[in-house]
Amino acid sequence: ATVTVANRASAGAQTDSDGHFALLLPAGKHSLRVSHVGFLPQRIALTLTRDETVGIRLAAFDQQLNEVVVRG
Repeated sequence: ATVTVANRASAGAQTDSDGHFALLLPAGKHSLRVSHVGFLPQRIALTLTRDETVGIRLAAFDQQLNEVVVRG
């Protein structure tokens, strides 16, 4: 999954194969956006005062395609 921080273009992370990631952010309010192919993106509002661990679960996006066209 990709994790980005709103209003901080240089802050973001990719999760590892187990879904773990780490970000270094200053104390204060932040908004995270978490996205991954096949899942609905999610926004998380955080107010940080110290080191913190946050659990995030993404909901599966099970939209099926009606038709696929392959051209070659």
